[in-house]
Amino acid sequence: ASALPLFVLGILGAFAALARAAGGSVEPLPDLPLPLSLYFVLESYFRLSAVATESRPMGSIPGTLLYDLWRRFRSWKYPGSSARSSAGSATGR
Repeated sequence: ASALPLFVLGILGAFAALARAAGGSVEPLPDLPLPLSLYFVLESYFRLSAVATESRPMGSIPGTLLYDLWRRFRSWKYPGSSARSSAGSATGR
């Protein structure tokens, strides 16, 4: 559900950037940079197509990357705190 507003915002931002490039102005439209508008359109398109064709939700790219970092950080052990290092110290290595 959150992909649809970003898709519309991206389309409007891309349309406004095209109007600015042609020398015109579309005053009520958002003034987003073209790369950000294209990012919103492409990411939202893929998220919406996954929902429509596969009946499954799909997370955003930044959210997926942050979740992966969080998951890796949670599984990371401090040096010397693993069972392997304590077993090595018990044998005198």
